Amino acid sequence: MRFANPIRPLSSRVGAAICAWLGHRRLRRGDHRGAIRAFHQALRRRPGRFPQLMDMAQAHLCARELHEARRYLAQAREADP
Repeated sequence: MRFANPIRPLSSRVGAAICAWLGHRRLRRGDHRGAIRAFHQALRRRPGRFPQLMDMAQAHLCARELHEARRYLAQAREADP
């Protein structure tokens, strides 16, 4: 009988939190591309999460990529109506 690995969900949650923290740090320093990469990693670890979708929208707004920002805002609206 195989048991579920209790570390795997925790590791994805912690990994997503670390990526989000790095994204916020990079965004504060003006590294918009780095922030987008970090938030993208957070979304890969925990897809469809409202806070990470809003972070991506904010990073794209700061990078003046309005089309991408709107796309992530729409996804965030669907994730948490």
